[in-house]
Amino acid sequence: MRALLLVLTLLAAPAFAQAPADRAAAAAAQIAGAAEALEDLRDGADRLAQLGRIVQSYEAGLAAQREAARDLALRRDVLAAEMAREEERLSAVLGALHQVVRTPGPLLMIHPQGPEGAARAAQALGGVVPQLQAEADGLRALMIELDILATEQERAESVLRDGLEGVRRARIALSATLEGRGAPDAPGDADLLTRLRDDAGTLESFARLLARQARPTGDAADFDDARGRLTLPLPGEIVAPFGTRAPDGAIQQGVVVAAEGVTQVVAPWTATLRFTGPFLDYGRIAVLEPAPGWLLILGGLDEVQRSPGEVVLQGEPVGRITQTRARVAGFALEPDPESSPNPKRLLYVELRRGGVPVDPASWFEVGP
Repeated sequence: MRALLLVLTLLAAPAFAQAPADRAAAAAAQIAGAAEALEDLRDGADRLAQLGRIVQSYEAGLAAQREAARDLALRRDVLAAEMAREEERLSAVLGALHQVVRTPGPLLMIHPQGPEGAARAAQALGGVVPQLQAEADGLRALMIELDILATEQERAESVLRDGLEGVRRARIALSATLEGRGAPDAPGDADLLTRLRDDAGTLESFARLLARQARPTGDAADFDDARGRLTLPLPGEIVAPFGTRAPDGAIQQGVVVAAEGVTQVVAPWTATLRFTGPFLDYGRIAVLEPAPGWLLILGGLDEVQRSPGEVVLQGEPVGRITQTRARVAGFALEPDPESSPNPKRLLYVELRRGGVPVDPASWFEVGP
């Protein structure tokens, strides 16, 4: 029975070990794609947008590769411990058999239950040999899988090293491109917007005040047609949907996106950057105007890479989230990302039309 259980365990083990290997391969492919895109990068109007996506792709691939490498190491430790236990148990069995072999033949025939008991004992002893063979085959399979895992782990670590160098180069190229564009002249209403921010008690009131100062850019009809086709500014998952009730009882008027490893935030649609700066518990915010009557607010930023008054093209960088935090805009992520093995970065996304909040999720391509 023990040998059968061991065989069943070994049959199931490759599927268990294959999952992190598959994830590592997918992450490596994503990193390789980012590296190829970086090599093919050329000057042009969409250079910044390309760099924004390349950095995001590198960061997402590296996060997935780190997780796969952790899982490979964990699986390797589990198998090593299992093999050590089996080796110890087999050593005890072989030691007992060795003692039997050294016992004189006539003594082996003596059994408390007489000849029939001796015969049954001999039959039981005969069944030990096939079981030992199965156990030995199981140990051999464990050793093979351990070797495979060691190879996969080395490959994952090599991909991580190359990916880290690649994302470093991509960030340098992005920074150089941003610096080469120069900062635009400060908009004439910059001081007014700062005063409006200081006087507003809530993000809603600030957004309504901004809507009155709108400087139309783009076509509202085009933006309406983009519903359901935009890419999230931060590739991740929506962990707090529109209408979520915050701990203080307030109804959330946007969504919270959580992403692992990715720091780069990009514009989901071409828009004028109306305002950037700290705001209450939203961290630094960036207020984009994608079309007349529309405002897109991104909160939780640690670094803003663009200046008010700039027209930010779709896919171009807006800012970065360099810190992991437990909450943003009143929403708390459980468990606390600071104590989680996979810390996440949180981005608050709010969309308003005519000052009225609408569910941003309907504008983005999000998974089920």
